[in-house]
This record gives sequence, C-alpha cells and structure tokens, in this order.
Amino acid sequence: MFFIKNREVVLPGQELGEGVGAGDNCFMEGAKVFSAVQGLVGVDKNRNAVKVIPLVGSYTPHERDVIIGVVEDTFMERYYLNIRSAYEGVLDEGGNKARDRGGGRGRNDYRRPVEKYELGDILSVKVASVNEVNECVLTGPYKLEGGMIMEISPKKVPRVIGKNKSMITALREKTGCRVVVGQNGWAWVKGKNADLVAGAIRKIEEEAHISGLTDRIGQMLDA
Repeated sequence: MFFIKNREVVLPGQELGEGVGAGDNCFMEGAKVFSAVQGLVGVDKNRNAVKVIPLVGSYTPHERDVIIGVVEDTFMERYYLNIRSAYEGVLDEGGNKARDRGGGRGRNDYRRPVEKYELGDILSVKVASVNEVNECVLTGPYKLEGGMIMEISPKKVPRVIGKNKSMITALREKTGCRVVVGQNGWAWVKGKNADLVAGAIRKIEEEAHISGLTDRIGQMLDA
C-alpha cells in the first residue's frame, strides 16, 4: 500500500508505504518504507516499489541555461522551483507568459498563455538572470507531463547531450522517447523505451572518459 502519490514532494523520514519495495533513497523499518531524503517520489505500481529522487544538488545557475525544476511552493502569482541548487528558482507571472528561449537577442520571441501549476509539477525553464540574493529568475516554462525524472552529474550533462546534440539526438531517434536534459543535472524521459534510455544515460555517465562511447551507445540502443 502506498501512502503518497507519484511525483509528490516528501521530507526525510516521511512514511511512503507499507508492504512495498524500497528503491533509491528509501529505507525500511519492518514492512514500512520511509524516505531518506527530501525529494520527488517515483511510484512504480507494476513493480510495487517506490523511490525518491533527491531535490538537493550542487548546480550553479548561469544566465541562458535551460534546466529542469520542480514546483515546491507558490505565492502571489510566483512559483518557487527546486532546481537542484543552493539558489532558489523563481518563476513570476511575467516569466510565466514565456520569454525568449532561443535567439532573439534577448527579446521576447513568443508568448504562451499564462499557465497554472501545482506542487510537484516538473517544468523545463530557462535561466533569465541570477541576482545578488541568490534568486535564480526563470522564464519560458514548459510543463513536462508523465514520464520519469532521473539525476545525473551536472558535469556530465555536455557528454549526455553530445557534440552538436549528437548523443541526445541518438537517444531520441533510436528509442522513440522524448528526452529532455537540463543543465542542472536532471533528465526527463517519456516513452515505452524509457528504461533503455535511462540505462544508456547511466552508461554515458560511467564511461564518459573512455573513447568510442558514441559507438557503444549506438550498439546498445540498436541491440
């Protein structure tokens, strides 16, 4: 029995379920499962198991980074996102109307209708600026619905994306999955081959320093 919902934000020591499997960042006491960290719950009903993805990390934001964040609070038309950083991600009403996420020399290239978000929603956003009080101002939100989120080292993100986006393009085209990799080290994957993509990303992380990685990943995805 699960006591929480998928993608719910939980605290260390919070009870997650009873008589279910304990995955990453969980611990058991008898038949009960608890979270070991503050994080985002991943419920796998097919395997009758639960895991928690930590919402704490070492990412330092830079202007124009495209990242993935989780809504953890809202107040007066402002959304506060956990961006796996000591910096707080802030999305206000102006940013929610969507600003430039491509070129445009900093101008607003397009606008989307203002959306409303719930706690635990996963968003792809762009860093507009970082101010002197450690607030990271965000813009251009795009909601990522369903799928799975995984944690990778921010230092390995360039390798996961690949030169000229070659690696992430291969992941998408060879699996048919939607894949978004944030520069803050969170990756979002959706599709029937999501587990294959996750395994490939782990392999990229572990073997990033070994030559011939692109060919090995290609062979893995083609197998």
